[in-house]
Amino acid sequence: MDSGTGIKEFLNNKGKPAWLCKYRIIYPDGKAFESKPQEFLSSGYSCFGIKPGDYTEGVWKVEWFLINREKLQENHVATTVFQSTWGQTGQKTSFNVKATEDDIKIGSKPKVIFDTDIDSDVDDVGALAMLLNMHKSGSIELAGVIVTSDDPYSPVCADAICTYYGNEGIPVGFYMGNSSLTNHSRYSKTIADEFPAGINSWAEAEGSTRLYRRLLENSDDSSVIILTAGHLSSLQKLIESQSDKNSLLSGKT
Repeated sequence: MDSGTGIKEFLNNKGKPAWLCKYRIIYPDGKAFESKPQEFLSSGYSCFGIKPGDYTEGVWKVEWFLINREKLQENHVATTVFQSTWGQTGQKTSFNVKATEDDIKIGSKPKVIFDTDIDSDVDDVGALAMLLNMHKSGSIELAGVIVTSDDPYSPVCADAICTYYGNEGIPVGFYMGNSSLTNHSRYSKTIADEFPAGINSWAEAEGSTRLYRRLLENSDDSSVIILTAGHLSSLQKLIESQSDKNSLLSGKT
């Protein structure tokens, strides 16, 4: 893995490399080996070698990780899958993985799904605004917003706030399990009516369970933080959900 600009650009205040690396090898027979966290080579690369023997032929999987020395934060940045075959004497085949600066930036920030009722108290608006600013600064990746409310204007309101902060591409889901909808918020309708949004009504929003499953299916294991500020109905439906076209896994797995 290569930082892209040389390891001297990533020293901490003690002069030590701020980023460590490690790898996990899945051998052709399914056994695994995980290295300890280690510093990059002076060139900015990390590597491993294969000795001829028991694992001469077969399909290998190598997962590469970056580790922040200060925060002890581990991020999966690349996976390599290849097949090795027995060659003639003197022949050598090598496989290289290179992580770019974009890989490091994406891998080093947490991915967040914000689940909010955003209808009664205005604290949810402040929380969403804070997360959008953190998303803009690169501190987090706000992957999606789940609106768990019975106010029909709440999802449009949330989408309008995302659009206002220049993040109209962030998907907004809405809890579809309400027996009835009523506008009881002091601000949701006003924001939905007066500010542009990517959706025009709650019916255009993606269902919360479907959005949850889609976002999680497209994310690495243990890479997503779910923040809830309100009801847990959408999260409950996610846990109770079964396999679908987005994922073969159930909500519990």
